[in-house]
Amino acid sequence: MAFASTLDMTIGGVTTTVNRINQDNYGSEFAKRLSGSHLRFRIRHSVVAAKGPTKQKDRHFLELQQTIFATPTTPERIRTCYLVMQADSDDDIDDVQAVFAAFVNAVDNDGCQNDTLNWLS
Repeated sequence: MAFASTLDMTIGGVTTTVNRINQDNYGSEFAKRLSGSHLRFRIRHSVVAAKGPTKQKDRHFLELQQTIFATPTTPERIRTCYLVMQADSDDDIDDVQAVFAAFVNAVDNDGCQNDTLNWLS
């Protein structure tokens, strides 16, 4: 199963549809160039080999990058947010998804986002 060929990204109340520009065995890349900016969303899946007593891990990496192009009066800005999910390869997918959902719910509120960006911990 694969992600759709387009994804909607909403930033600051503005929704932009990004198009898949690359798909390989374990990942996809989506992008959209706008008049003053560029959006890029990457998904990568990998396996971390077992070492010593540790088990093999499944690793999932998601990254969103927004580039605001420079103008004669403002510098270029690059903003990046990413998420890494990692669990034992033989872990129960429902349990892993529950932890992922808890994380998303925790950061999906203005208080958590504002506190984080204001260096609170």
